[in-house]
Amino acid sequence: MFTMSRRAVLGSAAAAAAFGLSSKLEFVMPAFAETPLEPTVGFYKYKVGDIEVTAIYDGIWKKPHDPAFIKNASIEDTKEALSKAGLTTEFMPIPLTVVVLKVGGRTIMMDAGSGVGQWQENATHLPANMAAAGI
Repeated sequence: MFTMSRRAVLGSAAAAAAFGLSSKLEFVMPAFAETPLEPTVGFYKYKVGDIEVTAIYDGIWKKPHDPAFIKNASIEDTKEALSKAGLTTEFMPIPLTVVVLKVGGRTIMMDAGSGVGQWQENATHLPANMAAAGI
């Protein structure tokens, strides 16, 4: 994410005035490294009011490219967007995530995942990530 401080903006404005820049100023963003398919942490917890929400990573759906999957985008457009994001272009990587709510002493699982590898062979992380999350 690109952030800029007030000091940097004022410094840039002073430099532009001093050196007479006549065209737009562009900021060069750091290059993205290839984004890993698997997250480094298998769960993420946050609060919504009194509800504790835990998103638990189960695995990834390696969906073959399909011209009908994303409206108004060709397979080439999709591959280009994946590449720009540092993701693989071999397939559409779709993360499978289960949401667990802790509400008033109850634990509610919103989705049961993919059945520990029954639907997607690499979607087998749910039991271990639930244990790591303390569920």
